[in-house]
Amino acid sequence: DPREYQKMTKKFLGKTHVEGVEANDLKREFKEGKAINVEFSNSKKTYKADLVLLAMGFSGCEEAISKNFGVKLDEKNNISTENFQTTHKKIFACGDARKGQSLVVWAIKDGIECALSLHQNLAK
Repeated sequence: DPREYQKMTKKFLGKTHVEGVEANDLKREFKEGKAINVEFSNSKKTYKADLVLLAMGFSGCEEAISKNFGVKLDEKNNISTENFQTTHKKIFACGDARKGQSLVVWAIKDGIECALSLHQNLAK
């Protein structure tokens, strides 16, 4: 099985084309309610390859959004909302920022519903 998960790519090997990759193992931990990846520095492995696909994943919203705007995050590091409105009354959120990583069609639907909620809020 060529698939490997929870790896931190450290170095691509090869001169004119990819011949391999060096990577360390990762472990997901929770610190102060937020998921973080912890790298095992002594776990370096070399994988031979002629093709490398990186699945970067999604770990939630940037911390700066919460800090800079006073927007509350939920236990999964998504922006917490009620009818798409965040804890900051002038900020609305939708899609992956609100629900976490999902299909693009759900993000589009969420965007439409968020726009309607925002419109209703402004019409008050």
